[in-house]
Amino acid sequence: MSDILTTGQAARLLNRQLHQVRRVADEIWPDMLRAGQNRLIRKDQLPELADALASRYRTPQVAR
Repeated sequence: MSDILTTGQAARLLNRQLHQVRRVADEIWPDMLRAGQNRLIRKDQLPELADALASRYRTPQVAR
């Protein structure tokens, strides 16, 4: 499996809405890698993204 995830894949892993993941990812990494319209997130960035999502939306992360 790849070490790179799209925002859709990250949203599924973190049990979040896609728009939430896009919005927060754009805020914490404004110059993130993209492939077309897809934002690319490294797997090692998931904990930081999960923390930022929980902080912004005040709900805990639920991993699948």
